[in-house]
Amino acid sequence: MSPWKSPGPDGFPAGFYQQSWDTVGPTVCDFVKEVWKSPSIIATVIVARLKIYIPKLVSPFQTGFVPGRNIHENIIVAKEMIHSMHMARGRKGYFAIKVDLSKAYDK
Repeated sequence: MSPWKSPGPDGFPAGFYQQSWDTVGPTVCDFVKEVWKSPSIIATVIVARLKIYIPKLVSPFQTGFVPGRNIHENIIVAKEMIHSMHMARGRKGYFAIKVDLSKAYDK
């Protein structure tokens, strides 16, 4: 593959860096060293890239540890469910059980 064919994510082809490394090399190296000194920059980039996958990985029913959702909502849902069971006519012996087996056995 020719070094002038496909530009990288910064818009510069590899040939640019190969031919002008004496000029841009120290700046590139200083930048990379600074990134590795401050892990928060790397973490920010990783988080930004993973955000697009979060909806696929996190269940819409998960309320804890998800921005915009509150784990206390589970208490309200449980109270509403118990209340509606108490109010059910006929009292046919309803009971509630909550089992969360999703991903329990994944390794």
